[in-house]
Amino acid sequence: MRIESKRIAVVVVASVLATLGSSNPLAAAITDCSSSPFVVDATTGNRTLSPNDVLTTDSSSTCVEMHDGRNLDLNGATIECSDSACGRAVRAFDSGSVLQGGTIDGPFTHGADDAAEVKNMLIDGTTDVAIGGSSHTKKVHGNVIINAGGDAIQFTSTALTTSTSFVRDNFIDGTTDGFTGRGIVVCGTDSGSGPKVENNYIRDEASGIDCLGTTCAPDDHVRLLANIVDSSVVTPIDDCTSADVTIEDNLCDDATNCPTPEAPFQLP
Repeated sequence: MRIESKRIAVVVVASVLATLGSSNPLAAAITDCSSSPFVVDATTGNRTLSPNDVLTTDSSSTCVEMHDGRNLDLNGATIECSDSACGRAVRAFDSGSVLQGGTIDGPFTHGADDAAEVKNMLIDGTTDVAIGGSSHTKKVHGNVIINAGGDAIQFTSTALTTSTSFVRDNFIDGTTDGFTGRGIVVCGTDSGSGPKVENNYIRDEASGIDCLGTTCAPDDHVRLLANIVDSSVVTPIDDCTSADVTIEDNLCDDATNCPTPEAPFQLP
């Protein structure tokens, strides 16, 4: 499994990193968001940065605030923590906001919090949660998450509230956290088929996909489909025992949850 998983992982990472753009010869615009956040709202409208732009902070405050359902396209730009610990990199306060196309780098407690959609991001070194949310997040896809302490992707409340929500095509590598973190932590819906967790690749974590058992009930309807959990993960699929959890075509070292060794993994 490890040989095939590594081949797929290289393809996924290359695909995501390609969206971040190539080096730009122009000088970077550096914005310090330590004392005053970089704001995206109805006044600024949707914002697109330049590839070499840097938003930097050494504060426990949030660096980027998204309001009024407005979007931020980093377009290859970076949000960085320049201290030994920082607060949230990005937080969305209202539904509808989309964050895409850049890098979050350094020991932020949270990388992307509560955006309606997070896609094509490279997130490196968060300490608590790389991508998460309690109310607004519906779609997480095409992201590379590495060196994340705590949880890489975490939805333990009402964030994935419809069956059209998904966590898809993400590459998660918890290499430096000492196998103590979790790849994907998810609650679902209280009825219907539930959101999809599909086509994700996870390695070097204590837990691959964690459904939290009865903690989520009755919001425990979720579908785990065609994920690859590397043999380096201690517990590939954890607490996903509810009858409302659908587990199909996953590849992992767990005969109960991954009975088919040739399960498919389809790239987007």
